[in-house]
Amino acid sequence: MNKHFLSLLILFSSRSSNGQSPVDTSLTGSWQGRSICQIRPSPCNDEIAVYHISKDGSDNSYHIVMNKMVNGREESMAEYDYRYENTKRTLTATDKVHNLTWHFW
Repeated sequence: MNKHFLSLLILFSSRSSNGQSPVDTSLTGSWQGRSICQIRPSPCNDEIAVYHISKDGSDNSYHIVMNKMVNGREESMAEYDYRYENTKRTLTATDKVHNLTWHFW
């Protein structure tokens, strides 16, 4: 069985406190930046990515909607529920349909 592994690095900046924990405030929100392919040739394309991150219930659960900019508008790519691992400072989600694991750190 062929497994795909995609790793992305996101730098989180702190925001003003609104009653949430420091992890909540540094992760939640809308994030936009350049997504640059690291393996060429591949099906990947350089693009502007827009991620919308929200708290999803428990302290360690987040929902991320991942979009890309196409002709000045957001186009849906995927959305997943992630678990935050405090000791590793990572967000991880598994897509069993496509046999993918997403890791953000």
